[in-house]
Amino acid sequence: MCLWGRAERTSNSSLQISGRKKWQNFTGFLSPLRKLDMKGCELVEKKHLLAVEQKLKLAEEEIQMYKRRVEELQQEMQETEDSFKYRIALLEEVAQDNWVRMCVLPYLCA
Repeated sequence: MCLWGRAERTSNSSLQISGRKKWQNFTGFLSPLRKLDMKGCELVEKKHLLAVEQKLKLAEEEIQMYKRRVEELQQEMQETEDSFKYRIALLEEVAQDNWVRMCVLPYLCA
């Protein structure tokens, strides 16, 4: 029985050593996978960041386009307003000339 017990102890310790080696091999196998997973996460994050930056750039370009359009419309509105003011001034001048003629006409006819 003594030999059998010694064999069990030797077997148990070799099983423990074997188990440790398997665990180390397993964790050693997982370490590169973890690194790959981290790299994958970093790549996904970089892609997401690039997509966000691209959307931001497009939004800024769109804002600039709208600002230019607003300036164009303001300029067009100012030109239209100036044109109307000029036409109003001409019509007021014609109305004043007509009023003067109306006032002077009775004296010319008499």
